[in-house]
Amino acid sequence: MRYQPQLACVTGGIVGLEALVRCHEPGHGELAPVGVIRLAEVAGRVTDITEHVLATALPVSRHRS
Repeated sequence: MRYQPQLACVTGGIVGLEALVRCHEPGHGELAPVGVIRLAEVAGRVTDITEHVLATALPVSRHRS
């Protein structure tokens, strides 16, 4: 997972973070986000991934605020 800052238009200051799920495919490199979503849907893992993202990203968010 990677975090992308969300910036305020006027000040340019960081106002939040967006959690980005990424998947590295050996021999193919990083899958595009749409590929990660499709893979999760086909595998029936959307809920599992969502729970993991929340469990991982929320503590990071609390720490940075």
